[in-house]
Amino acid sequence: MKRRELLGVGAVASVLLASSAANACTILPTVKAKALRLAECERQIHELVAFMNQAPGLSQDVVSEWVDRRNINVYYEYPVSENVGGSLYNYLFFREFRISGGKLDPDPIKIKEINLIRHLGGNSALQFTLIRNQFFPEDLEGCNGLFTHGDYFDKTETAFIARFFNNKLMSFRDFPEWFVE
Repeated sequence: MKRRELLGVGAVASVLLASSAANACTILPTVKAKALRLAECERQIHELVAFMNQAPGLSQDVVSEWVDRRNINVYYEYPVSENVGGSLYNYLFFREFRISGGKLDPDPIKIKEINLIRHLGGNSALQFTLIRNQFFPEDLEGCNGLFTHGDYFDKTETAFIARFFNNKLMSFRDFPEWFVE
C-alpha cells in the first residue's frame, strides 16, 4: 500500500470512528422522534385518572412506587396537607386530589374530554378535563355575611395539559386557560 492510499484509508477510518465518539459526547438528544400514537397517549391519561381514583385508599409506599416507576412529574398548585416539594408533592397530590375539606369525593373522577393541542417531533401536548363531585365545607361567614352556605357537594371541572415525549407521559400541569363550561 502506498503512502497516499494509507493516508486515505486512515482518513476514512478516523472519520468513521470519530463520528460515533462524537455522537457519544454530544449534548443534543440522539433519540429519534416517534410518530404520534394518539390512542397510546389517551390510554396513559385514562390510566392516570384510574390511579387518581384509587390513590386515596392506597398506602404511601404503593403510591410512591407507582409514581416513581412511571417518572411522572406534577406541576400544579393544588394544596396538599404538607408543605413539601418535588417527588413528595407528587405523591401527596395523587393521594389527596380527591379529598376536599377532609372528605373524599363520593364519586370517582371522570374524564370529560381529551384534545390534542400540538405534536412536534417526538413532543406532544394533550389537554384533558376532569369532572369531580367535590365537597365544599360550610361557610357561615361568607363574604361580609353574604354568600353563606352549608356543607355541599358540587360537580367541578379541572383542565390539565399533559406533556408526552415519544408517546410517553412525562408530566402534567393545571391548565386554567382552558375555559370549561
